[in-house]
Amino acid sequence: NKTLKNNEIEKVFLYNEFEKLKISYIKTYANFILIHGEWDASSVAENLLKQGVIIRPLNSFGLPHAIRVSIGTRAQNQKFINALIKCLDLKEPTYE
Repeated sequence: NKTLKNNEIEKVFLYNEFEKLKISYIKTYANFILIHGEWDASSVAENLLKQGVIIRPLNSFGLPHAIRVSIGTRAQNQKFINALIKCLDLKEPTYE
């Protein structure tokens, strides 16, 4: 129950962050979110990995511009958002 509650809260947090950053995503009922944009998913995954964030590129599903990110704790999600901003060179404030 604790994990389900966290996922519901953090899913909304991530949706709001994606909206602020103008990143396209697909709403989910699972514990992960698919996001997509004008990028190479493998390059994004590699860049995020260098920053200590593990996501899954969806090239093998025929989606070369999409990644899958698991919903984590607030600290993990903030780290992911900060890393994504840096990776995509977006101009948004970051979390400390």
